[in-house]
Amino acid sequence: MKRPFIRILSLCLFLFLLIGSAGPAFAAMPTPDAEIQDSNYFSYKNISVIPAGSGKLNITVNVRAKSIMTELGATQICVYQKQSDGSYQEVHTYTRYNQPGMILTKQAFADVNITYPGTAGKYYYVTAACYCKNSAGSETAWVGSKAVKA
Repeated sequence: MKRPFIRILSLCLFLFLLIGSAGPAFAAMPTPDAEIQDSNYFSYKNISVIPAGSGKLNITVNVRAKSIMTELGATQICVYQKQSDGSYQEVHTYTRYNQPGMILTKQAFADVNITYPGTAGKYYYVTAACYCKNSAGSETAWVGSKAVKA
């Protein structure tokens, strides 16, 4: 009578230990929708949009590289305005070719500042293509702002 009881108890303890040790291993795994980003070039990239009164928006794109880059900054900044149906439509695009100061040379960090003359009371959001280039290659990564009221 003791022998079957001990075997059942041993089996239960074994299963308890097996299940208990597997839990932390699975808990440490990232979820499938978690975004894992690693870059050989960027150490930081961000965009901020701040209302400046009378409809104006101050747009700042901050780009930090892991080392000094041949070219660094933003190649494109797109401004989107909220429409009456609730959708957003692109209303202006700044590029490195039509807006001076968006790309710096031989720098490890760049702050691109632009003032957009929006319409007071309208909602906007902005996206930017951050760019790093050195002798080994280049990388572009997009960042986006939250919607703000001008």
